[in-house]
Amino acid sequence: MKASQASIGGLVQPWNGKARSGDPYAALVSFLAVRAFYFLSQDKNPGRLFFFLSEALGDLLEMPIGPLGDFKKKRIKKALLQRLDAIPAHPAIYGPLAINIEWLGERLKLRDVEKAILGLGALVQQYSILDGLFSYLCDIPAPQLENLIAFMLGKSRQDVRVALAPSAALPSARLVKCRGDYAITLPEHLTNLLLQRHRKPEDLFRTFYGKPPAATLTLADFSHLGADLSLLQNILRQSVKTGRVGVNVLLYGAPGTGKTELARVLAAELGCELHEVKITDEDGDPLSGPDRLGAYAVMQKTLQRQKRTLALFDEIEDVFPSPSLWSFLGGKQETRNKAWTNRLLEENPLPAIWIANAIDGVDPAYRRRFTWEMELEAPPKAVRRRIFARHLGKLPVTPEWIDTAARDPHLVPGYIERAARVLELVHTQDPQENANVLDQMLRNGRKVAKQSNKLPEHYNLSYINADHDLQEIVRGVEQHGEIRMLFYGVPGTGKTAFARYLAEHLDRPLKMYTAADILGPLVGETEQKIAQMFAETDQDSILFLDEVDSILQNRANADRHWEVTQVNELLQRMEQHPGVMICATNRKEGLDPAVLRRFDLQVEFRPLTLDQRVQLIAATLKTMGVDNGTDEEQVAIREAAKRMEGLAPGDVAVLVRRHRFRPFAYRSVVMGYLEKIFRDKSRDKFRKIGF
Repeated sequence: MKASQASIGGLVQPWNGKARSGDPYAALVSFLAVRAFYFLSQDKNPGRLFFFLSEALGDLLEMPIGPLGDFKKKRIKKALLQRLDAIPAHPAIYGPLAINIEWLGERLKLRDVEKAILGLGALVQQYSILDGLFSYLCDIPAPQLENLIAFMLGKSRQDVRVALAPSAALPSARLVKCRGDYAITLPEHLTNLLLQRHRKPEDLFRTFYGKPPAATLTLADFSHLGADLSLLQNILRQSVKTGRVGVNVLLYGAPGTGKTELARVLAAELGCELHEVKITDEDGDPLSGPDRLGAYAVMQKTLQRQKRTLALFDEIEDVFPSPSLWSFLGGKQETRNKAWTNRLLEENPLPAIWIANAIDGVDPAYRRRFTWEMELEAPPKAVRRRIFARHLGKLPVTPEWIDTAARDPHLVPGYIERAARVLELVHTQDPQENANVLDQMLRNGRKVAKQSNKLPEHYNLSYINADHDLQEIVRGVEQHGEIRMLFYGVPGTGKTAFARYLAEHLDRPLKMYTAADILGPLVGETEQKIAQMFAETDQDSILFLDEVDSILQNRANADRHWEVTQVNELLQRMEQHPGVMICATNRKEGLDPAVLRRFDLQVEFRPLTLDQRVQLIAATLKTMGVDNGTDEEQVAIREAAKRMEGLAPGDVAVLVRRHRFRPFAYRSVVMGYLEKIFRDKSRDKFRKIGF
């Protein structure tokens, strides 16, 4: 079959040639790779592609790829054409991928071209040769990418272009993304899902959404909500009865006030099935905000014909972010993503309940689209006592203790339920001992836990280029215990990581804040948050304030009085703080001059030196398992490091995270991707921010 005639239709198994034993997809992957390389070899100068993927191309063609002269390029193109013409195509790939895509396609009403793109995306994530190829292609123009995918799949470019449009089924459900660091990509959890074997379609969709546990409270436990609760019931009841589109309810309030439990209670009272968007994947790893919105879109499409059904979306803070700090300073949000999210809130066939701990950070443009908002506060004493009595049941706790505990207004339903679970595990027959356990547990529950400050894996001070001896700083803080330091330098040079290292080495809690945590839109709000930050940080903790230039701006440039008062407030609190405080900034020149005098030590973090770049790259390749330890490789690493003057540890950290997400198989692909990260960063330095 000639190259121009080869087609894989929807999903077919091409070429029963060389394949890994037991691998149902290896032949298809080889087929797709050959077609991709052949298509791209028609470029006027394919040498850079051949060089970038020389190892993968050599494996594919079973020929060594050395220095690329014009003669060698012609040989490669000829070998690709011969291999392409020798590959027949015959139907139906084997294994779970085809079955799962058919199930998904049936529920989402996908066309053949969309199912083929979904299969291609899964194979790109799974196989190094396709992964490296599409990583290389991430910057090509959209029309060329559409032509390539169409050629690989044997489809028309028009069909591919329509399938990849933002409003089409796959992109709108966040099942396929066609840009970013990869020309085509799927969420990692979706790739794993499609390649696994499932007994029935319901098992496949259970990874997107599922039924939450039954309610443990009753409607009477929310009687303090009064008329608001009655109105909420009527809204949901009528929307279920009439099939009204675009009904969305927002429940918000402090953690533990019973928001999720209320959603379960309402579903039970209305006789509805409740389906909840998953927060984690099958491995327990958290799903990103966009991935969860995609799962929500899948849930709405697959359950839209199911009667008496409600949708639940918990923890929406990472899904409906406020305009970022850049937007606060004059930047703009991505219009396409915002428009897509707005459609989700306007066109959902199933009534949806959305839950948040706080909504002051939710963009008002999203909030306007909610049908009804309701805040849940801590229930009154009588309700708290009733919840305590129900959860503790027949456990040996005195009624007097329950009366005393119920007086505490901070004890919300979530804390009460958690306390009861602890007592079920450790209770004795002594009511007083049980009371002591409960008291201790509830005291701990009232404390606000700060974010985890885990040190990056394989952290090493030798890869930090600072103008002070960092080990001397550690010893100095250890001896004296009170210091104010300013860490400054370009992004990614290790300022935050060293603060974590310092806290871990000294075995002290690290309280981390950013400008976004402190800046408030109302006059006086920023000063209140500054005071609260210091109140939450005791003498034994290390206080780390990032993006401090957004708060401590030069007062000489201030246009409004509150810009001066917030600087004054922070300076005053800094002087009074008795412990270790670290401020970090990428823009030291933007700080108020009086601020600099408050710091006992100013440490500049710089990009890596040449020797540091070489050592860090070599160590990273070794950790990834793609180095061969030859002298030739060391020379290549040093030459590449010379081209990346300005590389920072944070750039390599991006590479490591990418490897953890989708492992590299070839050293050349790793180096090419690192150079791309560096080039992108270099371009961003000259890009206007938007203010």
